Amino acid sequence: MGLFHSLFHTLRVGLPENTIRSFPLFRDQAIRKRRRESLCQSAVRPAAGLSDQIQPDISLPEGEAEIDCLILYRSMLFAVEVKRWRGTIIENDDGSFLQHRSDNSFLLTSKSLKSPFRQLNRAISLLKKQHPSRAWIEPIVCFEEADRIRIQSDGTWFDRMSDLISYLNNAPPRPWGPEAADLFERCRAADLLHCNDQDGDLICLICDEFLRFPTKNGILTRQDICSISIFHRWSYDILMVKTWEGACYSYHRENDFVPVIENGRLRQYALCQLDFILPGQEQ
Repeated sequence: MGLFHSLFHTLRVGLPENTIRSFPLFRDQAIRKRRRESLCQSAVRPAAGLSDQIQPDISLPEGEAEIDCLILYRSMLFAVEVKRWRGTIIENDDGSFLQHRSDNSFLLTSKSLKSPFRQLNRAISLLKKQHPSRAWIEPIVCFEEADRIRIQSDGTWFDRMSDLISYLNNAPPRPWGPEAADLFERCRAADLLHCNDQDGDLICLICDEFLRFPTKNGILTRQDICSISIFHRWSYDILMVKTWEGACYSYHRENDFVPVIENGRLRQYALCQLDFILPGQEQ
């Protein structure tokens, strides 16, 4: 069993109109794993005494990068990158990685992989470019399902839950602690688009203008919305918008789409392809 226990699948949905994109097919960079933070939510949080000091899926619109989990603990920031690589994982002299594993026919295969340490350091750099801060962010890579790991660089990594928790509890203090809390509060978890037919999640940033809904009491915005369920009819879609206060509002949309920032680019996805929207929240 690995550190994280969740299943994720790519989406395969037809393109309804030439002007509106379908969900991408088999694109690991775009199809993210919303439940990657299950480690922090189900184990790290109670074991380390954390409350609401975890941000999952920090999406960075300035580049093709993402931080799987950002943890604020004792005025220190930890950025966690989760890799679900199986088999034997080896770091080469040039910093690249090599994966040896058996396929379904029990044949040994090898695959070259990019360095998760470089990937995470780049994401941290983009985060601090987006939110300038002197706060130190500690990069940590978690290998969820690897059988054997051989790493020669000095990057921080774990393949056991207990070791990660111990590291959080015993990490030495870092300078600029107050700025770490400020940076954490300025980060926003990514938004989720879901399609029931394919049981897949697309992690992105929904443009705020889409998340504005008029009511008799004013305008609902991102901060008011808990979730949006979408029900499809022959010529229109029904959006059931649920607020954090428990209220529910219904809206009809014809041939509408969701504008998002995905991998630094503005894209549009048709509502007829979607069944559920989960907006991310700022702390």
